[in-house]
Amino acid sequence: MHNKNSFLNFLIGELGDAKEDLFDHLEHLHWFQNKKNIQFLTGHNKQKEHSTYDTIKVHKQEKEEYPSSFDWRAVGEAKKNFINPRVLWQGCCPSCVAYGTAAAVEAYARIDKDIPVGSPEAYTMPDLSEAQLFFCSPGDKEGGWYVADAMQFCKEVGVAPNRFFPWDYHAPWNYDEQKCDLKEGWQDTVTKINDYHWLDTHDEMKQWISKKGPLLASMDIHLDFLFCDDEVYKKSDAFWNFDLGGHCVLCIGYDDEKQAWLCKNSWSDHWGDHGYFWIAYNECDIDDRMMAINGFTQIYQENKS
Repeated sequence: MHNKNSFLNFLIGELGDAKEDLFDHLEHLHWFQNKKNIQFLTGHNKQKEHSTYDTIKVHKQEKEEYPSSFDWRAVGEAKKNFINPRVLWQGCCPSCVAYGTAAAVEAYARIDKDIPVGSPEAYTMPDLSEAQLFFCSPGDKEGGWYVADAMQFCKEVGVAPNRFFPWDYHAPWNYDEQKCDLKEGWQDTVTKINDYHWLDTHDEMKQWISKKGPLLASMDIHLDFLFCDDEVYKKSDAFWNFDLGGHCVLCIGYDDEKQAWLCKNSWSDHWGDHGYFWIAYNECDIDDRMMAINGFTQIYQENKS
């Protein structure tokens, strides 16, 4: 388990010159109530996302048996891991949807090709570019992006390997100064999904996760979520526990004994349980709906003849 102060210390270090402003305001908890101050930790506009619920088909599947627990990092007797072991820091930018989407597409591609992390052909599955998803997709993301828009971008344009546009973690605090900067030749290396859909019941989510792949989830985060650890997270009802906004994460598993979902975050491995966390069922609207990827029109593999 990580020390609860680990993520705060890491965050302060990452803020660079902006940390003086943080120190000036941390003593006043209302600093966190200003969404502008903390949007770099979030980035999902959940309120506007709701408008897509009626326009994107909610997939209904025949009910099948599923295991009482599942984790895409330890599949089957061989404990195969299909989740990229990189636990990234989304930087001073409301880019959680881009990070969650890249993680989801990477995982589904590995599952489709049956190439887990550490296998002989693992080198052929590239890390994908979160920067391309965020900076090269259309729309103003000042208030946060949408999962549905990210999925549509992956369907129409596709995602290039990270080497064509790596995230600049040393960029200035004003992330909006960054422009789309894809290197030449990226169009020949994209991975494209063929479609996507929402799931809206626990049974369907667990059935899909255990048989097909992880799900993109959105949730409301509160102040105490910053100090999440390896215990099952349940939001405190304390008066100081402000709503910080919407956030996108990748749900990679579940456990009925814990009554919780297992998710991967984008706040570095200094946060939570080495970048992952458990959250109780029905907590913070995380399981109102989750987004699934149906499959691919093309999967790019490095050095694959």
